[in-house]
Amino acid sequence: MVNHCNLTCDHCCSYSPLLSPSEVDPDELTQDLHALKGLLKPQLLKIVGGEPTLHSNLFKILSSAKAVQIAPQLSLTTNGCFLDRITDECLMLLDHITISVYSLEPRQKSIFKSFIKRAKKFTVILNWKIQDTFSQMDRGELSTRADAESIFQSCWIHDRCHSVRRGVFYCCTRTQYLKDLYGETPFTDDGVRIRDTRQEKLLQKIHKYLNRTEPLNSCRLCYGGQAPLRPHRLLSKKEQTLKKAQVKELCRCIT
Repeated sequence: MVNHCNLTCDHCCSYSPLLSPSEVDPDELTQDLHALKGLLKPQLLKIVGGEPTLHSNLFKILSSAKAVQIAPQLSLTTNGCFLDRITDECLMLLDHITISVYSLEPRQKSIFKSFIKRAKKFTVILNWKIQDTFSQMDRGELSTRADAESIFQSCWIHDRCHSVRRGVFYCCTRTQYLKDLYGETPFTDDGVRIRDTRQEKLLQKIHKYLNRTEPLNSCRLCYGGQAPLRPHRLLSKKEQTLKKAQVKELCRCIT
């Protein structure tokens, strides 16, 4: 729901340390979910970022997502730094919250204990994810098309991490952020436009897209679901600038 994050984690799946602040309009989210309702039947709808608690109207995002009823369960994924922004009104809308844990300092433990009590009051299931490693999905150079095809075929992400944002449905979360970083080209065909299309035709397009065997162009910048693990660390400002330039250059080289 937002590009930005208060952390600058190396190998961030959504490229947040490299992107300018941006957020999705709740009405736009409603429009996108309505376009997909009846075509897809997800068991869980996840609200993610960036860091979604930084959205200027988190309650409106959650209430909009809940109202469409595209999935029986609504989940939020957060780094746990701003749990106070998840109000009781927000908790009433949620079924699950996944919290990444980067440290367990005394103050953080106290915050977590307090939030556990609040979540229990609203029967929200908390999933705790110890985030001491990150998958090194980013490549330092473009893969060959053959390598990208192999990565795509073995990657679990395109089967499990479908997403929708600003009128486009994606089988992988990463393409949308590369578009924000570099531009629409060369990633136009890495997603399916879902607005202003009859449902029958849109269903055919999505079915064909989800059953494709050729890799996405964004796969050429990625090690996929089998990426090696690296210790968690934060990027410095200088490292952010250098990495942003590197990724943009790789995008430019895709043909």
